[in-house]
Amino acid sequence: MKQVGIVGWRGMVGSVLLQRMIEENDFDDISAHFFSTSSAGGVG
Repeated sequence: MKQVGIVGWRGMVGSVLLQRMIEENDFDDISAHFFSTSSAGGVG
């Protein structure tokens, strides 16, 4: 299984994108890790 990092900048990895990826089964063959620049240094 491939590990994929998805970086969101100021909300660019939003719920609409995630819902579309779920509906298209895009997460079936990857292990996704999400990062955001809007909470740099924060947890989660």
